Amino acid sequence: MSPSPILRPRSFSDAVLDRLARLSPRAERSTSLFAAPLGPDGQGFYLPRFVAFGPNSTDFDARISVLAGFSESDEVSSLAAFDLVEHAVAAPATIGGVVLDVVPLVNRGSGDLWSGSWITGERPELALLEREYRRLAPHAVVKLRHGPWRFPQATVRGESLGQWLDGAAPALLAAGWVEQPAHELIVEGIDGLVPDLPFRPLELQLTLGRDAAGNAAALRAIVQRIRALIAHGQHL
Repeated sequence: MSPSPILRPRSFSDAVLDRLARLSPRAERSTSLFAAPLGPDGQGFYLPRFVAFGPNSTDFDARISVLAGFSESDEVSSLAAFDLVEHAVAAPATIGGVVLDVVPLVNRGSGDLWSGSWITGERPELALLEREYRRLAPHAVVKLRHGPWRFPQATVRGESLGQWLDGAAPALLAAGWVEQPAHELIVEGIDGLVPDLPFRPLELQLTLGRDAAGNAAALRAIVQRIRALIAHGQHL
């Protein structure tokens, strides 16, 4: 494994810093939200991370991992991830029965990590995620990015949403989904870790649209859909 390059953590926008400043103190006072940074790596590198629990959730319950900010210019997906955490704090019952694990700023350096390798150690951010997923495997991984379209798009394990939406709640169906062509998952992404994990997690890639409120609603609905599948013992 090649050594991780030394990267200077990039500075974030005022909007992102404001969210961090709001959430970190709340996590210190809360029994349902924890600030649990990933790290350090060899150079003392940390990733901001928030873990939310519902009233009946424990650390041993199914885990939904939400990742955002793979691109240094993708503030929209990071803000949507912060919205999800804040909603979970305001209404803990909405995540009861699962653990919601959110890393809103995957990219602490520069460039675009959307297609970056998790298994070569070339970037410390992805190496930290790899280490954590081997330690505590998630049942589902939702990867967020921002797109140029009005409405959100999504793929489930590289395939369009299609049948996955059958029987979904009205809030999810109302998000105005645009059909997105199927595409192959990055071999060295989370899929590359599957042989070393106790089970294969659901991998959903969500491309957000231009409407911030619509993005927040779509993301919450996606999490609720995964919760429902887990609660009914259905295969994700």
